[in-house]
Amino acid sequence: MATIVSQAIEIKTPEKGTFVRYTENASQAAKRGEFVTLSSGKVSALSGTDPAANTILGIAMADFENVASPASRNAVIFVPEPDCLFEVTMKGVSAQADIGSFFESIEESDIEKVDRAATTTTVWVVVDIVDRPGQAIGDTDARVIAKLSLNRLQLSRGVGA
Repeated sequence: MATIVSQAIEIKTPEKGTFVRYTENASQAAKRGEFVTLSSGKVSALSGTDPAANTILGIAMADFENVASPASRNAVIFVPEPDCLFEVTMKGVSAQADIGSFFESIEESDIEKVDRAATTTTVWVVVDIVDRPGQAIGDTDARVIAKLSLNRLQLSRGVGA
């Protein structure tokens, strides 16, 4: 089986979420595609490796400024609803049994991934394995369709709920 090149997270159902502008906290080094959290009305980088319950606000749409005094409302964040789907790399060898299973999250080289080897902290639920030329079930680092576990989302019913 093949090893697939890891890619950034892709939003498959953008209509199931909202793009919102927030002001980033000072000196934040969040990269495009990484998880962010909301604290005191400002966004900060969030460790993509097993974030705690109710901490994932959303996904950064661009690299943060990473300066001491960031511009007001400079960070565009995608805030997903609970049923929003993402295409994301699954670290490890994919299997048919992964569909419907919960997995942890891991961040490697600024890329959020489903961590197939870990199931203690449920961050992702795999909905499907991407079927396309050059990728098959059994590949290492395959792309999967997944959604975030409801108990990890900071705004669990979307913006304004």
